[in-house]
Amino acid sequence: MKKLLLRLLRDLLLKLIVIVVIGDWLFTVAGYLGHFHWSLDLFSHFRVQYLVVALACVAGFGCFRARWWVLIGLGCALLNAVVIVPWYLPRSLSEARPRAHNFRVLLCNVLWKNQNYAAVIDLVQAEKPDVFVLQEAEGQWLRAMRPLASEYPFQRNVLEHDGRIGCFSRHELQDAGAGVASGNPHQRIVTRLDLNGRSVSIITLHAPSPLSREESQERNRQLSEIALVARQLPPPTIVVGDFNASLWTPYFTEMVRDSGLVEARKGFGVLPTWPNFSATLNRPLGVNIFPLVKIPVDHCLVSPDIKVVNCRTGSDVGSDHLPLIVDLFIDANKR
Repeated sequence: MKKLLLRLLRDLLLKLIVIVVIGDWLFTVAGYLGHFHWSLDLFSHFRVQYLVVALACVAGFGCFRARWWVLIGLGCALLNAVVIVPWYLPRSLSEARPRAHNFRVLLCNVLWKNQNYAAVIDLVQAEKPDVFVLQEAEGQWLRAMRPLASEYPFQRNVLEHDGRIGCFSRHELQDAGAGVASGNPHQRIVTRLDLNGRSVSIITLHAPSPLSREESQERNRQLSEIALVARQLPPPTIVVGDFNASLWTPYFTEMVRDSGLVEARKGFGVLPTWPNFSATLNRPLGVNIFPLVKIPVDHCLVSPDIKVVNCRTGSDVGSDHLPLIVDLFIDANKR
């Protein structure tokens, strides 16, 4: 009787793992079909999660000595690993990475209902970026940043769907130039600054969440438009913002290709930034549950002449996003 129960339990567990790996395969393949329907594109964001599930299934099949299912699980893992592993490889094996940066960018989607102004001020004072960008910043957020006015006297802001985008800089912010802001200028800032005699172009935007066909189309349109604007600007160029698109959606891939820019994460890993559950579940700061559901939707893209010294996520500031901090080296001798 005991052997029979163990056999039934074994068969049940094996069937459950089979169901899980089949589902993992379906989600994995669906994520590659985003061009066919907006809802399929939503499956593209969870490549890391699919990889983890596939490897867990492989381990389970190994315990049951189900060799063919081990191969099926490995196939699913490989299909996801091929688009994850490259983010951990250096941008160029022949190009030496500078030891020090001369320009730091900090991006923070603060969450429109978040009121933890002090945490953001402390983060800025600790990291000392040259430029920091706040998104979903209600009017009170912009007023709350006044203690930083002496260090960041230059500011641009624009209305967006969940508040404002604020761009704060140690360096004077200037007009980007005629023609580069063609199309709908809302929900983005296009500006430039002088860094040791070299003009640096900066774009920041907050694209809509793709939770419906209309919102998905609008996000894709904004990404395509930003790629065009980035092409019009003279390098060096930095594009930073919450794109509401992960590294693996085809629309983000097309934006990077069409803009001629490079994702700053390259060589530093996936660095997921959303969702940060300490905020979304109204839990105390520092408590993050279910970290494996996080995806990378906050981005910094740079022109190829900019060297990325470091790219990392920042500390929890009570938002549903983690900040993104990027250290860059911009050669003032190049023109």
